[in-house]
Amino acid sequence: MLAALRTALSRIRSLTSRARDDEEFDHEIQAHLEMFTEENIRRGMTDDEARREALLRFGGVTQLRESQREKRGLPQLQNIWQDLRYAVRGFRRSPGFAAIAIFTLAIGIGLNATLFTAFDAVALKPLPVKDPAKVVRLVRWFQSRGLGDLQYAYSYPEYVFYRDHNRSFSSLVAVSFPIRALLTVAQTSSPAGAASPALEHARGQLVSGNYFADLGITAILGRTFLPEENQTPGTHPVLVLAYPFWQRRFNSDPSTLGRIIKLNNTEFTIVGVAPKDFIGTGNPPLVPDFWAPLMMQPQLAFGSDWLNEPDNHQFQILGRLHNGIGRKQAQSEAQVLALQFGAAYTQRDRTIALTLAPAVFFGETDDPRFQAFVALLMILVGMILLVACANLANMLLARAAARQRKLACDWLLERAEAVSSANS
Repeated sequence: MLAALRTALSRIRSLTSRARDDEEFDHEIQAHLEMFTEENIRRGMTDDEARREALLRFGGVTQLRESQREKRGLPQLQNIWQDLRYAVRGFRRSPGFAAIAIFTLAIGIGLNATLFTAFDAVALKPLPVKDPAKVVRLVRWFQSRGLGDLQYAYSYPEYVFYRDHNRSFSSLVAVSFPIRALLTVAQTSSPAGAASPALEHARGQLVSGNYFADLGITAILGRTFLPEENQTPGTHPVLVLAYPFWQRRFNSDPSTLGRIIKLNNTEFTIVGVAPKDFIGTGNPPLVPDFWAPLMMQPQLAFGSDWLNEPDNHQFQILGRLHNGIGRKQAQSEAQVLALQFGAAYTQRDRTIALTLAPAVFFGETDDPRFQAFVALLMILVGMILLVACANLANMLLARAAARQRKLACDWLLERAEAVSSANS
């Protein structure tokens, strides 16, 4: 440890004494050469022969000097510094050429980086949950071949049926599509401290009682929902706030915990605040302001009854696979359950298949058509980068050719002047 520390300090110190170290090393080399030369002279060689033999015996002086330089200082940092100095000198000599080259590369690299970043956010970035590789999203396929968001929509009776009859999932969670509710918060604005209501619309989601616990999400303030808070309709008006909404609407005030607010004229108690990086599991990813127990649906959805209508598709379903259960095996079981539910309940548009998709922020990312489209787009943007590099290479070749002609002309002029001087 001490030896490594001494070596590091020596390298750092040599950054400020490079010229002196080179001079001392040159003196050392010269001393060794003189010693070898004197030894050869004593053997009967002439001065020139002794010097030549000493150089052959000693080896390449230049290579030895460069090798010694690499052992001193921080060569990577020094190389970067030299490259920067060379780039600055080149920019000063030809600012227009340098600006065009930088702009050309910026377009090609910027397009590729932007596209890959978007693709990563859409198709590669998993949901911010515990062990996201085991979390899947249920996707249905209708007899009418309808596509889009409705493929991810299920009724509450469907969720209960899949939850109670499957063997492949350790848990299934249900989350509604975003709902809008009228929010009433008492605020103090007058000098006398009189409370005046502040009305606004808030966007929230109804979730099953195991939503946070089974996804591995713990509150940074307070708690999430308890199992008993999602068993009887309308009995537990509690809320978990999203971190951005808590920060924006309540100024990140810890005393918000336990506060009572009104949603659609129903009083709800704030019991927790979700983590900052948890933006929900919706598809598409719309960050809600709050989450409420699914059993509070009649109060938040203006009295409409979603809980007892098998053909009212308002919920998305996500499942966590059991250890040792693959997605194909779970999909086979889910397919059977979908057909069983369709046989037990009459539906306007029958479900003919059910698949499991990776739990990413957008659906259909494992669809071959989507993957082919993305691959084609990546190829096109990659070709733009290749064209930019080719244009830059052509510019460099043209510049090198012009410089070569200039050097040739300068050489011819010098020769002509030499011949003219000789003749005169």
